[in-house]
Amino acid sequence: LSGTEWLEIGDRVTVLRGGSSAAVAYGGIANTGMGILRVGTDAKVGAIWANGNVDLRDRAEVWGDIQLSLSAAISEGNDVDVNGIVSSDLSSATRDVLSGGGPPGPSGGDVMLPPDLVLALAPGHYGRVTVNARARLILSAGEYSFSDLHAESGSKIEVPTDCTQARVRTRQTLFFRGEVVGGSNTTASGLTIVHEGQNTAHIETPFSGVVMAPSSELILSSHDHSGRFYAKKLRVQSGATIVGRSQCKQTDPASASNFVESAVRGPAPPLDGPENLDAFLDWFLGMTAAEHDVAEARIARVSNFSTVAGAVATKLQQARVQGQLGEVLLLTSFLGAMVSPAAEDALRAIAEEPIAVPRDLTEESPYEIEVAYRRQAIFALGKRGTETSTSTLRSIALGSAYPELRAIAIRTLKYRMTPSERDAFRQEVAPSDQFFVDRPNRSDPDFEAKYQEMKEKYAQ
Repeated sequence: LSGTEWLEIGDRVTVLRGGSSAAVAYGGIANTGMGILRVGTDAKVGAIWANGNVDLRDRAEVWGDIQLSLSAAISEGNDVDVNGIVSSDLSSATRDVLSGGGPPGPSGGDVMLPPDLVLALAPGHYGRVTVNARARLILSAGEYSFSDLHAESGSKIEVPTDCTQARVRTRQTLFFRGEVVGGSNTTASGLTIVHEGQNTAHIETPFSGVVMAPSSELILSSHDHSGRFYAKKLRVQSGATIVGRSQCKQTDPASASNFVESAVRGPAPPLDGPENLDAFLDWFLGMTAAEHDVAEARIARVSNFSTVAGAVATKLQQARVQGQLGEVLLLTSFLGAMVSPAAEDALRAIAEEPIAVPRDLTEESPYEIEVAYRRQAIFALGKRGTETSTSTLRSIALGSAYPELRAIAIRTLKYRMTPSERDAFRQEVAPSDQFFVDRPNRSDPDFEAKYQEMKEKYAQ
């Protein structure tokens, strides 16, 4: 489950991760926007990634680590149980790029299925599609574009049972109260719906598949849902259960050569030279957060690093000029996965580049966006551990003109230091920045007391 503005998990919701051998494996949730991520009373989730603040209500259970952005805070109700480490090193893997766009307007007109009618619809562009009670709409593998989709209670949407996908784009409204089935009512591999409109999308019955709503709110009802769900604003109603799964089995990256499977994007194009880069990037930038680790394992095996890294850096700069924040962050993550001097040079150039706009800490201001670019590059450099990357981080920590970047570099470096090295490092940084050297880790049981004591000390 991933939101691009805010994410609310209702009371008593359970999010499960599919495909695990464990008796109970809880699924991760992410919010890439600056709004709040809220986990309701008695809800159970896996790991949390959040760019904005996190609110854990009474008796919420988190089974995994909590990764926050540097500016984010976490609040907890009574008897909250966090089974993991809380840190402020938000992974780029939670930054989803949800593709919009899509085909042009309808060419097939409106489609209305009265009760008990069965209709096989060919891929194409249509107006309003309404499936009434007891009617069955049969979709084949391919792309569909509907201005509206209303599947009423008791209706059935039949999709292929193998790994070929029926993909539906809705441009205005989405109300789904029907059932996704395979042929002869067998289990379907799932339906992919990309809701491009700004009206709230409603999934009001148990759903199997993928729903993406990059420009609107998505509401999942109090039922059992299976698949992957992404939205600008995502609300899961109280009592729901979410089981995350891919529609098709993913290939093990350890045994794959030029093949990685994405539930949303299908198999990856080969990445064996610059001639394949555009196709691979198009595939990579449309992946889900949960699939980035698999994709980055594939990136790490590319042979022609220097040429590919240079091409990625060029595209990254183009995305920055166009103000495409999500794409910039993912391309930076792409560079961070490449074991290449060229990739490190590109990351260093981003991290050290002067910020040309006035300092403004307002949410999503041009300054904050520029800081976000550099923050991601600093995190990527911190993972490399080379002598040159460590030298760059020290230079930023001790000499950057931007306090936000100094803080990020200091915290990235200090976690790799021994206590004696940290003591020496404290003497090197500016007095105003010693707070970030001393700041306790959120995993410390006495974090709140120590943090409050530190704030009072530095305030004096």
